[in-house]
Amino acid sequence: MTANDSSTGGYLVPSGYEDAGQDIDLDLVFQPAVAALTGIDPTLVRPRWQRLPPKQPEPHIDWCALSVTDITADTNAITTFSEALSGGVERHETLTVLCSFYGPNSALRASDLRDGLMLSQNRSALLAAGIAFKRADTIRRIPELTNRRFINRADISLTFRRHSRRTYPILSVLSSPGSIMADGGGGNITTEPFDTENLQ
Repeated sequence: MTANDSSTGGYLVPSGYEDAGQDIDLDLVFQPAVAALTGIDPTLVRPRWQRLPPKQPEPHIDWCALSVTDITADTNAITTFSEALSGGVERHETLTVLCSFYGPNSALRASDLRDGLMLSQNRSALLAAGIAFKRADTIRRIPELTNRRFINRADISLTFRRHSRRTYPILSVLSSPGSIMADGGGGNITTEPFDTENLQ
């Protein structure tokens, strides 16, 4: 089935995306930073919800489950058009990332992450992905009861900002044939003919 464009009518769907992804792809953007800033083995910094969850590490091992829990869009979006055969919807979004640390040093690892994000050098990889750190919230110590024993757990929510753009197949009107008569009688304005090569 052929996708619609602005000349055919009907619903338009995105033809391209310019952001760090959604769903689990977005969780994985944050995984290297959390592992590096806390010193936890990268294989033990995991997306919180997986189709086939791996075995939970032993209580004496420090590890982290993370997820983007909220993607809040700013109220207004910008619709843009270009000379190429496309238009776009651009907006800024606020991302909430929940990191749950487990193990004997759970609160320490959460504070390492919070304080590590204060350094611009540590934020550079996320900035390269178009994501800016905004703030860290309260560290909450919430031991978790598993198999009749409590396991240390500390949660911290982090807030980030990013720019998002979706491209749609919107054809631009570059010129039109004909003439326009000004109301004040100042004369005719003649336009250039259509550039048909750009409309194919």
